[in-house]
Amino acid sequence: MTKILATVGPVSSNKKNIKFILDKSEIVRFNMSHNLVNWHKKNINLIKKRDPNKYILVDIPGAKPRTLNKNTFKINKGQRVSFAFKVKNKNIIPISNPLPKLHNKKIKYFSVSDGNFLFKFVSLKNNKLVGISSQTFDLQPKKGLNIPFSIYDDKYQSKIYINFVKKISKFNYDCVGLSFVQSAKIIKTLKNYNKNKIFISKIENFLGYLNRKDIIMASDAIMIDRGDL
Repeated sequence: MTKILATVGPVSSNKKNIKFILDKSEIVRFNMSHNLVNWHKKNINLIKKRDPNKYILVDIPGAKPRTLNKNTFKINKGQRVSFAFKVKNKNIIPISNPLPKLHNKKIKYFSVSDGNFLFKFVSLKNNKLVGISSQTFDLQPKKGLNIPFSIYDDKYQSKIYINFVKKISKFNYDCVGLSFVQSAKIIKTLKNYNKNKIFISKIENFLGYLNRKDIIMASDAIMIDRGDL
């Protein structure tokens, strides 16, 4: 039997849309990569008040880097653009997390915003990613970088998971979505501290795909996401 999972965001969080979502879906998802934590808590409580039996999935961030530009600005076709972690330079777009290592350093393209905007790959070294834009577009804040054949630092990602689960320990949710899962170890660790939660692992990068069998066995459910695949 098909189950419907709907994501609630700022546009869909008004009373009319929430009623429609609750009527039409079995699971309601909140993407913790966007909006303030208190916004999520408030809306989760509202949904649980209206329907205590509705399953709530909190999709917590992984190690994927996102742009930290505060304002929207234009990037032109053919423009050489650099993204970097903890590098202060007005000509470099800052990002939220360290860049991944590459299994295949001969990649041709990477993208911003889940494949919407392509860049021809130039280089990735010293936590700086360089590419040439394939189109003219407006770069909005907090857009994710998607890099094929990526391998993220597992220790760094585990720290993000654990800290975030602690942060939302008082939230009334049922399922945990883990972004960019690369191994079964962290799933088992989190399950030990959250025995009553359903863990949904998102396989969305190269290393996660390689370790898919172990991840599947350790998880309660699997999502195949576009991510860096």
